[in-house]
Amino acid sequence: MAPGTGSAGACPRWWEHSPILEGKVEKELSKALLDFYHKILQPDLVDIKQKLQGQDKKFVEMLGHFDGVHKRLDDLEESIIP
Repeated sequence: MAPGTGSAGACPRWWEHSPILEGKVEKELSKALLDFYHKILQPDLVDIKQKLQGQDKKFVEMLGHFDGVHKRLDDLEESIIP
């Protein structure tokens, strides 16, 4: 017989119908998820955000470089074709 299925046809989620545990499972799950977020996810997200800011600076530098190249090519084209 599978766990949670008794001869009386017990609900597999017995805690949902237990007046003693009502709300405790949700609170414990919420606490566990918040702990996981603060200990595991948040530091990684902070690292990713810092790396993205560095990449944004590099992107702006590259954009400036290609704008300069485009301007030089425009100047060269104007000097060749009056």
